[in-house]
Amino acid sequence: MRSPLQSNVTGKHMLFLLIFFGVTFYLAFSQESSVTGISQNSGMSDVIGNFQNYFLIQSAIVFISFMTFFLMMKTLINHCAFEGDGLQFHGNLLSFFFLNLAWLFLTIITLGLYSPWYIRNIYQYIAKHTTYKDASFAFESHGSELFLIFFGFIVSLFAGGYITSMIETQNGDSLVATILLVLLFFMSIIFYFLFIRWMVNYSIGDVHLKLNDTFWHGVGFFATQFVLVIITLGIYIFAAYVHVYRYICDNCEVHNNTTGDVYQLGFSGESGKGFLYLLGQFALTLITAGLYVPRFYANVFNWFINQTYVDGRPEPVNYIAPEMVKTVD
Repeated sequence: MRSPLQSNVTGKHMLFLLIFFGVTFYLAFSQESSVTGISQNSGMSDVIGNFQNYFLIQSAIVFISFMTFFLMMKTLINHCAFEGDGLQFHGNLLSFFFLNLAWLFLTIITLGLYSPWYIRNIYQYIAKHTTYKDASFAFESHGSELFLIFFGFIVSLFAGGYITSMIETQNGDSLVATILLVLLFFMSIIFYFLFIRWMVNYSIGDVHLKLNDTFWHGVGFFATQFVLVIITLGIYIFAAYVHVYRYICDNCEVHNNTTGDVYQLGFSGESGKGFLYLLGQFALTLITAGLYVPRFYANVFNWFINQTYVDGRPEPVNYIAPEMVKTVD
């Protein structure tokens, strides 16, 4: 049978997003004012004062970003369910904030080298503090794997830049620019695919969810989506979101390591309807000058999650299929 996921988050639950955007824009504007306030005639005290203001504003933005991310995960997870049992997020805002400060500090003192482990720690924290039927999730990918992805991406770009600089002396700037654009596009596609495959790797108890696709098939799929977005001048991007999500679901397998059973993740949403729906939600956000943002996030999240299912699951005891449930006025 198909076991659907459920989500009932609303715009009211995501209202803090609107507050976040408002505060962030205000702080960004204040930061712009403090930076432009420095002139050649400014004294040392003015420079120090502006630097202090800049540091405080940056710290406030970091804090708000951490808090918003935490609240978003808590809200979305706590309004999701599977086979009638809800997911629960048990993370603590204060501990999450101080952990992020520590990880950010390590990233700074290592000149960014710690960033793959920083990203991994974020995913692991969210997974570890999310439970389903009292069992906690675990994020199985490692920071060293992401470091190799980052390292390969950067090295390839530097190597490509070196090669094109050698060609420049013989063929002119136009050819060099074309080669650089093609190289950047190709490497971005590879990086995006490898990052998605790295990101989708979770377990809970004896069950393991992982994206399982070949390198060339995945790269070819994402390259097609990127090209379609470019040649349609960005209009296709709403359909691309639907296709990418469907691709992830279609290539995700749920393995039960105890029984050996393998279930398939699936998505029943139609591409055309999804394109029009996302386009309409985006238009409402623009028309309302951003006031629709909370409902935008809630509606889009619900649209994707409520059409996601696990195929091949045995029917659980006392489970009532959603289509059999009748509402009572």
